[in-house]
Amino acid sequence: MARHLPAIRRLLSEAEIFHHDPSIRHQRELKRAWLKPLRWASIYAEPADVLGRSSASREDADVWYLDWDAFRSYSAKGHIFDRPVVLKQTFRDTGMYDIREYVEMLAERFPDRTIDVQDGRTGWCNTMNIRDYQSSLAKLDRLSSAEAASISNAINLGPIARADEPLFTRLRRFRLLHMLVDRAFGQLGKTLERAPVDIMSCLAFDLLGFRGAFSRPHVDALVGTWVRCLVGSKIWMVTAKMPTRDWDRFAKEGADWLPEDKSRIVVFEQDDVLLMPPGLRVVHAVFTAEPSLMEGGMMWDDHNVPEILDGLLWVIQNQVCTNEAVGFQLPDIMQSIEALFCCEFRSSERSVADVSIVATTQANANVDAPTAGAQRGVQTTLGCLQASRKKPAAVIRLPVGSLLWNQTSKLLITSSKTHGQCLNSTACLTQSFSTKQSRAHKSSFRRS
Repeated sequence: MARHLPAIRRLLSEAEIFHHDPSIRHQRELKRAWLKPLRWASIYAEPADVLGRSSASREDADVWYLDWDAFRSYSAKGHIFDRPVVLKQTFRDTGMYDIREYVEMLAERFPDRTIDVQDGRTGWCNTMNIRDYQSSLAKLDRLSSAEAASISNAINLGPIARADEPLFTRLRRFRLLHMLVDRAFGQLGKTLERAPVDIMSCLAFDLLGFRGAFSRPHVDALVGTWVRCLVGSKIWMVTAKMPTRDWDRFAKEGADWLPEDKSRIVVFEQDDVLLMPPGLRVVHAVFTAEPSLMEGGMMWDDHNVPEILDGLLWVIQNQVCTNEAVGFQLPDIMQSIEALFCCEFRSSERSVADVSIVATTQANANVDAPTAGAQRGVQTTLGCLQASRKKPAAVIRLPVGSLLWNQTSKLLITSSKTHGQCLNSTACLTQSFSTKQSRAHKSSFRRS
C-alpha cells in the first residue's frame, strides 16, 4: 500500500489550499479531516502465506483480508462478519474493462438520456446529457483534479459493465435481499410491464470516478454492500469502532460529520472486492486518486436479520446520514420478509400455543405515509424477531395483521444488540419524510 502514499499526499496537499468560495472551502475542510492524520486501517490477513502478514489480531483488526477459500470456510461455519472484509479472488474477466470504452457504451445505449455527475470541488450534483458528458470527458486531462472536478463522479449508474460478481454473492445465505425483492415484485418469465422499483435498482450498480472525486461520509441505506474494482484504484476511508457519542454526533451532522482521528485508509486495486457486511453500519467516505470503475450491489445475510432490521430502522430515523432516500418499496419488502418467516414457522413443528397475535392501530399524524409505512414495517418485523427469543410466548402490540412467534427458524439464529427495543409501539420520526427527502436531494450526496 505504500506505493499509493504519494497519491494520497497529493490529495491532502490539494485539500490544504485555501479557496475563497465557501462551498469549495467547506469541501476541502472535510477532505482534510478525513485524510489527516494519515492512518492505515489495521489488517488481519488469512491465509498469511498468500496475503502477507497481519498488522493486527483477528479480534482487533479494522479490516479483514481473506482469500476465497478462507471466506468460504468462515461462511460455511455460520460466521457473522462484524467488520469490513476485502476479498482477494481470481476473476476470469480481469483486465477486460476500459473507461473510455465504458463511456462510449453509455453514449451508445442511452444517447438521449441524462446522467447525474458530482462536482468534486463542492459535492453538489448536476445533470448532464450523456453525449455532453462524453464530449466533456474527451476534452479533459483525466489526471488533473482542477479540470476533471466538475464531472469527477458519475452517480446513479446501473450495472452497465456486467462484470463477473464475487463468488460470495452465489452463497445462499447472501441471497436474502434478492429473494425478498423477487417475492414482492418479481415475475417468473417475461413481462411487458414493470412498476418502478427503487429497491431493485440497489441490487446492482456501477461507480465511475476521476481524480478529485470525493463522497462525503455516509452509511449505505440498506446496510449491506459489496463493490469490486474493475479499473484503477479507490481510497475508502472507514471509521474505527465508534462509541455511542460519536454515533449521536453523526446522526446530527450527517455528511458534515468530522471523524476526529477515527478515519482509517483502505486502498482497493483492480479485482479487490470490498464487503461492508449486511447489518453492519459502516461510516465511510471515498476518495478517487485516479480514473476508476467499480461495480457492486447491496445484499442481505439471512444469518444476521435482526441487525439488518435494526440498521434499517436507524437509517430511517437518521436520513441525513445516508446518501439515498428511504426506498418507497421498503414496506413491501418488510411484508415479504414477514411472510417468509411465517412460512418458516408453519413448516416447523411449533404448536398454535406458541403464537400470539395482537393488533393495534397506533399511528402518528406527524409522519407522512411512505416513511411511516417503512418504519412500521421495519419495527414490526424487528419486534417479531426480537420477541422470538422470549420464553414463554410474549404478547406485544404491533400494527394490524402482524404475526409474532416465540420460537425461531433457521434464518433467525443470531443475537441482537437491540434486544427489547421497539416492541410496544410504532415510534415515529421527528420530521416528515418529505422534509428529509428534500434535504437528501438538495445535498445530492447519493450513491457514489
